[in-house]
Amino acid sequence: AVRQAVDIMLNTRRYGWQIYDSNIGEELELLVGEEVDYIISAFPQMVEDTLSIDERIIAVENFQYTQNGDSLTWTFDVRTVYGDFSEEVTT
Repeated sequence: AVRQAVDIMLNTRRYGWQIYDSNIGEELELLVGEEVDYIISAFPQMVEDTLSIDERIIAVENFQYTQNGDSLTWTFDVRTVYGDFSEEVTT
């Protein structure tokens, strides 16, 4: 259930759907058009902010990225009260 919640939060634009509370979702579209250095510095905090509303999530850590052309693929670990798992997001 926590993995599903993380997927929903990271794949739903904040304020984009009325069925979700305004606290649910990401605002990664704010990074579109920004310099790569800014995206690299801002992305981890944006993900942590997005996932922090779920009290089952203890931490989000070990952010790593690979660049392929204009896109960045991020991997990171999500620590929860039920155990840890890895997540991947492409920006």
